[in-house]
Amino acid sequence: MKDSVKRALHGSRQAVVVTVVLMLICGLLFPLLLTGLSSLIFPHQANGSLITVDGMTVGAKNVGQEFTEDYYMWSRPSAYHYNVYVEDEEGNQTYTDGTEFPGLGSGSNNYAPSNPALIERVEQDVVNYVARTLKVDTSELPGEAELLDAQMTYIAEKANISVDQLKQQAADIPDDSSEVLAYLAEAAGLPTEEKDLEALASEAPTLYQLQKESIAQAANTSIEEVEDIISSLPTDLMTASGSGLDPHISPASADIQVPRIAEASGLSEEEIREIISRHTGGKVLGIFGEDTVNVLEVNIEIGQAMGLLGSEE
Repeated sequence: MKDSVKRALHGSRQAVVVTVVLMLICGLLFPLLLTGLSSLIFPHQANGSLITVDGMTVGAKNVGQEFTEDYYMWSRPSAYHYNVYVEDEEGNQTYTDGTEFPGLGSGSNNYAPSNPALIERVEQDVVNYVARTLKVDTSELPGEAELLDAQMTYIAEKANISVDQLKQQAADIPDDSSEVLAYLAEAAGLPTEEKDLEALASEAPTLYQLQKESIAQAANTSIEEVEDIISSLPTDLMTASGSGLDPHISPASADIQVPRIAEASGLSEEEIREIISRHTGGKVLGIFGEDTVNVLEVNIEIGQAMGLLGSEE
């Protein structure tokens, strides 16, 4: 009995000693060694690749930021708005678009390509981009109320009844906007089989279409010009990265912003393109990845050229 207890204690002691030793090696000594070596060999990168202007740290080279001014280059969409927030006098923290700031984070919504929420989000980003490019106030664009009015008019015409009559028959509008069209069709006495609803939906007004038409009208231009701007938008400028903190955009996404930046900043388009070229990185080893433009570095140089910022350190 004593021998078995001794063996058990001996085995337990060995397990504890090995655990402690490995914890010290892997959890303390190895990280300290790597941190020390990286600080000696790559001091700038080991400290976060921070960028300093006028003695103040303004960001990190490898972490994106959200820019909203017309004279700055805009980054890709981010589910976390690059953690940029404002705080009012009462301590309430909100993103720049007014939504609540839940705290520092990274990541994306991970919507599937077939998810209607992804389509809605991309369409909204497209509308916001085009509106700002054409100097249209996004707060004046049609919303859910205007969409409902347009859908009622559309269904009333299909059912050969007046809008007022349809409003009386459809007094309990669903909260879910995806169910509104089917509800209105049923209230108007139209066929509501799946194929019938699909046919109705294919021609029904959408918020996206209403907003595009509103932008064209407010900018005193044609819907064709609005569509041309949309068709020229690079994919990465309207889609979020997996981290939501991507510091880069593609050269195409940078180039399409040049006219807006030049007009707002007072710099020439040639100057803007020269700044972009200085902060464009090539493929890794000339093979891997794509050419990228660092948005923060471009905007710092734009700010310096405009006299808004001092020299970079």
